[in-house]
Amino acid sequence: MDPLLPFFVSGGVLVAWALLLAALGVMREDFPSAAGEKLIAVVSVVLVATAIGCGIVGAITEEQEEEETGEGVGAVPALRS
Repeated sequence: MDPLLPFFVSGGVLVAWALLLAALGVMREDFPSAAGEKLIAVVSVVLVATAIGCGIVGAITEEQEEEETGEGVGAVPALRS
């Protein structure tokens, strides 16, 4: 499994959340309600923190895997002359 897969999934969820909020903001004049503001803020912060955390952990894991195998993932081999 790709170590960055959780980052891509959490990033996709964050994008979907942002699109949902944008659509609701355009369609509803009273969006968000006073009670909904705090909930939206909390969910947004959690999603952003999750995406950032998954990106950091995935990058560290990928780097450790590269060190163990001795080759970079997707690296172009050097040309010999």
